[in-house]
Amino acid sequence: MAAEQPIEDTGSKPPRTWRPMALWTAGILVVLGLTWSVAAVAVPLWQVHAVVKEVENARGGPVTLTNRMLNEPRQAARKIRLYLRVVRPANSSKNAAYMLLLTCNARCIPAALDGLADENPNIRLASVHALDGLKLGAQADDVVRALQAMTRDSDEQVRAAAAKALKKIRDEEPPIPAGEDPTVMPIPK
Repeated sequence: MAAEQPIEDTGSKPPRTWRPMALWTAGILVVLGLTWSVAAVAVPLWQVHAVVKEVENARGGPVTLTNRMLNEPRQAARKIRLYLRVVRPANSSKNAAYMLLLTCNARCIPAALDGLADENPNIRLASVHALDGLKLGAQADDVVRALQAMTRDSDEQVRAAAAKALKKIRDEEPPIPAGEDPTVMPIPK
């Protein structure tokens, strides 16, 4: 009998390197995702919390964004709104956060409008005060409607502040010249 010759394997088995590569790739993606969430969410929340605590400790002092972490009004408005939506702070912290909105110009209007629906009258009052101290621009109609609704609020201070804010807004509107209808657009010649 002829000796059996071993069968030669023409193709060697590929090394099992795809599994470690896939695991390393997944691990890197998880680390990048966690890093992004910390940078995009946790750090701004921590920054606002620190400033809110400063405002709470000031008790009646001037509210300014002197803290270098929130010094740009557009970013501060975004961070404060995130803080109010995610953290659900205690009433004193929430009140301080709405007072911080005063320093953010018109960019804080959506967050202040959200605060008008809060169940706590102090938060509603802080939101009315935030809206009272702003230049409204294109969002004036929304703010006026919301403030008109707040004049029927259950809390007397909120009603009074809303009425004062409405009067201030109406006083700042430019008067319509006599004989001109603001709803009619002039035809160019």
